[in-house]
Amino acid sequence: MKTKSLVFLGASIAVVSLAVMGINKKEEIERIVSLLQFKLVSIKNFKFSLKQFSMDLGIRAVNPSSEDLSINTGFVKAKVIRVYEKKTGKLLAFSNLDTSKIELPSGGFYDLPSIYVEIPSLTGAQYLLNELSGKDKKDLIDKFSFELDISALGNTTTIKF
Repeated sequence: MKTKSLVFLGASIAVVSLAVMGINKKEEIERIVSLLQFKLVSIKNFKFSLKQFSMDLGIRAVNPSSEDLSINTGFVKAKVIRVYEKKTGKLLAFSNLDTSKIELPSGGFYDLPSIYVEIPSLTGAQYLLNELSGKDKKDLIDKFSFELDISALGNTTTIKF
């Protein structure tokens, strides 16, 4: 075989190997992320107006699985996390993570960057009254749903949890 053919064959094998590795990593991340539990750990910069409540939420991701979640490559990135109200599906907040480094050991936790949330006053007042009265036994965090965008080799996948 000619040298050019060998170089082309070697480069092709390398590209295919990297693509398969990226796809496998993305599937592993999707599987572990679907098992993650999220807990509200802090509320900061709470502001109230007649129109809306606004605050920065500190959310902790807890990994109850027996596998470590490790995003530490340039090929796989956690791009954006969005917060929705479960009842209505209304987008309340989003945060640009844009990170390619997340270490979440089995049984461990990872504190996400603060997420700025704006909630209409009427909805916020209902949440607040339910929390203070103890009427609604669900945690505040259970009233929200989340989406995480994972990007691998140019493909973006949205994981809902």
